[in-house]
Amino acid sequence: MPNFILPRFKPKIIDYIINDNINIGKIVGVNLKTFDIMNLKHWDLFVEGILKLKSDEDTRIYIEDTNKLPPEFLKTIEESTGLIFSSGDNIRMQNIPDLIKNIYKYKSKDCNTVDTLIISANKEKIIDVIKLLIARINFFTVIGLEDSLKDEVYNEVFEYTGVSIFQPKNIDKIIKNYGTIINFNEEVNIEKRNIRNECVIIDFSKTKPLKSLIDTNKNVFYVEDIYFKSNLQNKMIDTYVNSDLYVSLGNSEGTFDKIYVNGDLYTLSSYIKNVTRIRGRI
Repeated sequence: MPNFILPRFKPKIIDYIINDNINIGKIVGVNLKTFDIMNLKHWDLFVEGILKLKSDEDTRIYIEDTNKLPPEFLKTIEESTGLIFSSGDNIRMQNIPDLIKNIYKYKSKDCNTVDTLIISANKEKIIDVIKLLIARINFFTVIGLEDSLKDEVYNEVFEYTGVSIFQPKNIDKIIKNYGTIINFNEEVNIEKRNIRNECVIIDFSKTKPLKSLIDTNKNVFYVEDIYFKSNLQNKMIDTYVNSDLYVSLGNSEGTFDKIYVNGDLYTLSSYIKNVTRIRGRI
């Protein structure tokens, strides 16, 4: 059938997701053609398509590449359908200690011998990350907070851990001191050229403002997401899935199996060997 004859929207259940002989969800198609994401009428038709396929038992929704979609569109879907987009942020956070521990193990280095920089405007994320890492790391620098929150975060971290965090006014003067950077912000205003060689960067933001460092000769150890084994026998779901999909499938905890870097999946050891090999050639 010629493409111009096909309707743009035609909701259809494509497959069911089965885990241990239990139906835990369904894979659906709503649009047959690419639709104009800036067209509000198309938003309405997309939502109508979801509602036609939604059952009373459905509570969560997952769409690939939500980071490329307008937040207002995603909010409209949630409000109109009652379905929730599950964020993988919590499970990413839970895995930061294992990420750092194993990266430095493969580097044959103690993670506490380098300074750690946390970049976030979110007070809770900063406190949670420090609580997770305090057993391994005892010095933290924090940037990205509003001035009104800085004293509050400092006091709360000190009360819980006994550790004083450093909150510099000008990070560019000292950015080369940091061997580990954990970023959650969509914008990072630092001089990237001053970031030290072989820096370990865990960038769990959506826009990945530090990703450009991959293409430099600094040979950073850059992680932009973690993937988990799905354990599902479904031809449409890959063996390894990203954090958002893993949580959408009903998981609230787990240890990552692969890391995602610049479009590819690696085991942690193979990625570090790859970066080391590139550094050797340079």
